[in-house]
Amino acid sequence: INPKAIIKDIKEWELGNKEKQIEAEFSVIEDLKTLEKEMKIAANNLDFERAVVLRDIINKLKNKNEK
Repeated sequence: INPKAIIKDIKEWELGNKEKQIEAEFSVIEDLKTLEKEMKIAANNLDFERAVVLRDIINKLKNKNEK
């Protein structure tokens, strides 16, 4: 048996596109409570990628409000 290398094209990671869609969807909302509620709903629905992006948006808004 002679091992052979498997050569395949590298697929683009879909999270980057999804991240941009989620940011565009919630970029106009600046109410932290609404964003936190959406983040918890996403986590409960096991949509962790969405929850992480929402968390990042919340953190940006908190940092923006502190300055």
